[in-house]
Amino acid sequence: MKTAILITNLGTPKSTSLNDIKTYLSEFLMDPDVIPLPTPLRWLLVKGLIVPTRSPKSQHAYQSIWTDRGSPLLYHSIDLQNKLQDLIGSSAKVFLGMRYSTPSLSSQLEQIRKENFDQILLIPLYPQYSDATTGTTLKAVSEWVSKNNFKTPIRALSHFYWDANLIDNYVENGKALQENFQADHTLISFHGLPQKMLREGLGKGHCYQSNNCCIEISEKNIYCYRSQAIKTAKHIAEKMQLQDSDYTICFQSRLGRAEWIQPYTQDTIIQLAKAGKKRLLVFSPSFVADCLETLEEIEIGLKQVFIEHGGEELKLVPSLNSSNTWVHTLSKLIDSDHFEDLEVLTKKLHLN
Repeated sequence: MKTAILITNLGTPKSTSLNDIKTYLSEFLMDPDVIPLPTPLRWLLVKGLIVPTRSPKSQHAYQSIWTDRGSPLLYHSIDLQNKLQDLIGSSAKVFLGMRYSTPSLSSQLEQIRKENFDQILLIPLYPQYSDATTGTTLKAVSEWVSKNNFKTPIRALSHFYWDANLIDNYVENGKALQENFQADHTLISFHGLPQKMLREGLGKGHCYQSNNCCIEISEKNIYCYRSQAIKTAKHIAEKMQLQDSDYTICFQSRLGRAEWIQPYTQDTIIQLAKAGKKRLLVFSPSFVADCLETLEEIEIGLKQVFIEHGGEELKLVPSLNSSNTWVHTLSKLIDSDHFEDLEVLTKKLHLN
């Protein structure tokens, strides 16, 4: 069969100009799966408060990580696309789409339609499932399919945190860094989500109902982001040969005043510094490519916070980016039987 492989990620501003930052933030934050409020309230919050106040700060943050090639998230994704294409050869064609900004999902789907593929394998590049990342991508593709009367079969991968090769890729990067950096504690930091999204989403009636609700494996928490994050962290810790006292699972990138998944990464870093920890190693395995949240938030911002409170050194474990081991892992995932029909999957996840 003539197969198109569509890998996707969140997106990034086109440049560090204030207008491009505002455009990106508006598109991103107006998504109801990112800020689940009624449209009028979300519009007032995003357009009236967040974008005007956050854009200058975001501009400075992006400027601190921008390179001659542009946004790290974008060029790492392009490199991944090209290396994956080289590896799989003519058996399929690899496309790259971003949920927000460019290259857009719609542009890539339109190109796939023009080239008359027999099937599409859709891979949102988020190891753990959440409505705000994988879910909104699946929904956007489904809406485009319906609007354009697109008939080509699409199968999607909803999460892949469980993949042993993926864990090995993170651990390989961690051990390579640890060779010349003897950390006295390890953080495994994930992008956070509002607790309300877990309580009222797929985990309704299950999330935060007991101390063990994320550890126990059941049909009720199979798509729980917090549960998947904790399992990811425990797999990494086991392969890094860390004892429970050697590492902490935490959650970063909180926005607004609502309670998000805890403990918060910044609070944890301050507590560890005050407790006498001097050298932190930080994994961020909710990302497969280095981006604003890893390079600026952790490697620049939280490193400074750690030092200000008594720490000496913080090292960020590089993300998978386009490493050869990650490219091979992704090629094996493509050949796996974990893909599901897009229509069936969106119904199961209540994305319709």
